[in-house]
Amino acid sequence: MSAAAACGARAAQGVVVLLPSERMLVLGAWGIRRQGAIWRDEAVAYDMAHRSPADLWQRRSTWMSSMALTPC
Repeated sequence: MSAAAACGARAAQGVVVLLPSERMLVLGAWGIRRQGAIWRDEAVAYDMAHRSPADLWQRRSTWMSSMALTPC
């Protein structure tokens, strides 16, 4: 492999690593500016993370029974 090809391969690897990192940084900075506002899925995840295993099991049972009663 020539020096130019090796340099090009390293540059391509850098883009593969840096582009997603840059996007995550931008999206993370946007999330900081939301001033405490959270989306519905984040609110549910936060709520479920603070429940006991017994409460989670009961919640699952309730959800499963409601799915069985819903017409297709």
